[in-house]
Formats: sequence, structure tokens, C-alpha cells
Amino acid sequence: MRPAAKLHPTLRHFRARVRLDARRFPWLQNIVIVLVSGLVFGVGLKLCVSTFLRDNLAVCWPLVGMQVAALLRIPRRYWPAVLAGMVFSQVIAEWWEPIDEVLVDTFCDTAEVLIAAFCLPALNGLSSWIKQPNLLKRFVIWPMLLGPAITAFPVSAVFSHELQISYWRYWVTWFAGDMIGIVLWLPLGIILMSRETYDLFRWKALPLTAGLIGIVSLASWAIFQSRSTPAFVLMPVLLLIALKLGFSGSAIAVNIVCIISAKGTLHHLGPFGSVLEPYSVTTLQVFLAASMLMCFPISILQLERDDFERESKQAYEQMEQLAISDGLTGIANRRRFDAVFEQEWRRALRTREPLALMMIDVDCFKLFNDIYGHLAGDDCLRRIAESIRGTLKRSSDLPARYGGEEFVVLMPGTDLPGALEAAEMVRFEVEHMKLEHQRNPHQIVTISIGCWSLVPKDNMLPEALIEAADQGLYSAKQDGRNRVGTIRLAGLRQPTSKAS
Repeated sequence: MRPAAKLHPTLRHFRARVRLDARRFPWLQNIVIVLVSGLVFGVGLKLCVSTFLRDNLAVCWPLVGMQVAALLRIPRRYWPAVLAGMVFSQVIAEWWEPIDEVLVDTFCDTAEVLIAAFCLPALNGLSSWIKQPNLLKRFVIWPMLLGPAITAFPVSAVFSHELQISYWRYWVTWFAGDMIGIVLWLPLGIILMSRETYDLFRWKALPLTAGLIGIVSLASWAIFQSRSTPAFVLMPVLLLIALKLGFSGSAIAVNIVCIISAKGTLHHLGPFGSVLEPYSVTTLQVFLAASMLMCFPISILQLERDDFERESKQAYEQMEQLAISDGLTGIANRRRFDAVFEQEWRRALRTREPLALMMIDVDCFKLFNDIYGHLAGDDCLRRIAESIRGTLKRSSDLPARYGGEEFVVLMPGTDLPGALEAAEMVRFEVEHMKLEHQRNPHQIVTISIGCWSLVPKDNMLPEALIEAADQGLYSAKQDGRNRVGTIRLAGLRQPTSKAS
């Protein structure tokens, strides 16, 4: 056995064991959640400080967007443990800072995350999340505007005094950084936790995805390492990504641009590096906001278009399935049988292979309806259809409802002995269900089957096989029901030509 084959059951056992232990020891589960969330938050905090922060001023603060995305993905009963881990990690990271700064920074970050998480719907899939009613309105009012604006007031009161800068200058910087962080990184966190995103990285889509993401990465690096190229050269590339890769690709691309441009601008590189302080950061924030405003509406429209096309295709397939399936039993209907029978007849005529047919009738079915009612009769037909379908072993065999309580089974490439064996198995399985039927001589629901197989000839009509199977069914009924019947081909009236 290959190692991969052994690994999968082991992982399933481990996951089941973890769930069992979590139910038995909820306190242990909470401790694990606190430790994991604290560790992840601590790593993210270090990366954000090294990439986006300079002199206590941030180009954007991605951590708040990622925190909100994480809370939207997990059940609310786990929020206290997750937030406890984040708060603990932030206090440890800022331990050497003044106590008032640590307290206000931690409180305001947590409050901003909770405001956004409570005002947005839970994440159960990217497509369904985007279709939530009034999502854009809720997103703009609370996470994007009011959350950063409200929490900026107490933070600015403390940090502006500590840093000896203007209160409103720090308020604008905090508000803009957190707003950009939520607008750019919350969608990124959502798409990273959605299965739809990983369709971009399947083998067929990977070359296009990797090519476009690589182009925007290289272009961003080149632009923000020199001051001669305007940043808006990136706009056509971002627009192309929005059209080709949709919402997920746009979120990834804009955030790559965000990281590279922030790193360059904070080191006085790129088109915004030469702008006077503190306007270089503000200019970069405007650029990132413009990139977002250009890409995301287009990509969301692309997502809605793809959803519409997928839903239309599913609706068409459902209608097509309804057109060829019996509404009661779920197997093929008479129309489907006639079409397949004609195709298989022509193929058998061409290849000189046998073609077999069963004609199946439920014994004393009208009496069953009289005793037990039509609902019970419908359930009886469904169970018989399921039994027939489950008994057939070959995918090429076609079971169908012929009409009323009659069924047929078309078996390409099957001679008469093989057809009789399959028919006896079908009869036995229905009998073995032991459905009560007081007016049946056997006291249970049974079926009679007429069966025949032949090799089509040029002067023979397809109806010859149906007539032979039907006469076999008549023989089975005459001989006492609950049996398989056949006839001699010589006894069958056959048309000598297609014109007769």
C-alpha cells in the first residue's frame, strides 16, 4: 500500500480523536485556541511592523482586516478564546511601551475588529457571502468608515501627545491606515479561506494565474525601485487581472502591489518616495484606494456573471434531466428509452452484436393501489425502480419506466442466457424486498418479466424485439406471475421489410 493511502485514514482518525477530546475537555480546547491565535497574531504583528510601519505611522494595517476575516470564518462561540490570544500576544509584543499606549492600542484594535465582525455576515463560501443583502452598504458604513473613525479618537489622544504631533494628523493617519487595511486585506483573508479561490491554482488555470500575478509583481517591483516610472502604469495590468481572474485574483494582485509599494515608499523609493513627509504615505494610500476602487467592482461583477452562467448551466442541466427522467422513480422515462433504443439498435445492426430487452410488470398493481392507496403505490414503484437500478451491474444497461407499472431494461451486447440471468436477479431482488400485498397470490409485491435477445438484421424493425419481450411477459403472467418468461423466435410475427 502506498504511504498516501495509509495517511488518509490516519488523518481522519486524528481529526475524530481531536473532536472527541474537544467535547470531553472544553477547557483544553480553549487553551489550544488561545495559544494558536496568539502565535499567529504575534507573527503577523511582527511582519506588519517591519513592512508597513515607520515612525509609528502605518501605510496600512493589514492585521485588522485579517483578524476580521478569521472571526467571520469561525463560529462565534470561539471568538472569546481567539480574541484572548490576540490580546495576550499584542500586550507581550508592546510590553516595553508606556502602559497607556499599550492599553489604548489593544482596546481600540479589539473594538475595531469586533465592530467589523459583528456587522458583516458569517463566511460560508465566497459566492454566497458576496450575495448577502446590503453587504456593500454594511461594509462601507461600519468596517470601512465608522470602525476606524471611532477608534481613532482615543488612540489619537494618547499617541499624538506622546509623539508630539498634531491630534488630527495622527487621527487621519490611523483612520486611513486601518481603512486601507480593512478594504484591502479583509477581502484577501476571505478569499484565502474560500474554496473558490483555489480554482485559480488548478493545473489548467495555473499558467494564466501565475503569469498575470508574476507580471504585476515584477512590474510593481520595477516601478517602486525607481522614481521615473509613474505608479499608474500598473492600472492596465490590474484591470486585466480583474477581468481574467475575477475577485480572488484582484484581491491577491492588489495586496501584492500594496506590500511592494509600501516597502519601497517607506524606504524613500518609487514614485512616492520623493514626496515630502508626511504626504508620501498619504499619496500611496490614495493610490492603493484607487487601485481597489478600480479592480474590486469589476471583479465582483465578473463573479456575479460567472455565478449567473453557472446557475444557468445548472438550470439547463436540471431541465434536460427532467426531460429524460421519470419524475416519480428517477430512472429514465419513455422518451429517453425510445431515443437510446433507436441508437443501440443501429449500433447492434452495424456491429452484429446481440441486443437484449426486459419487459417488467408489477403483478396485481391495480389491486395494490385499491388496498393501500396511491401514495403507497407511488412508493412501491420507487422502491422497485431502485431495486432494478441497484441490481444492474453494467453502466451500459438502461432501466426505464415504460408507462404505469411497467418498466423496461435495455441491455446492449447481451445474449439470451445473460439476459435471463440478469432478469432472474431483478425478479429475486424485488421479491426479497417482501413488500406486503394481500391481494397478490404470493402475499408480497412481485414482478413478472418478459425477456428476449436478438441480433438485428437488415429486414427487421426495432419493434420486433419489443414485441418478443412483451410476449415473454405475457407468458410469465399466464404461467403464474413472479417469474421470467420467453418465447421462441419462430413463434413471433416479424415484418419481412421496413415497408411492411
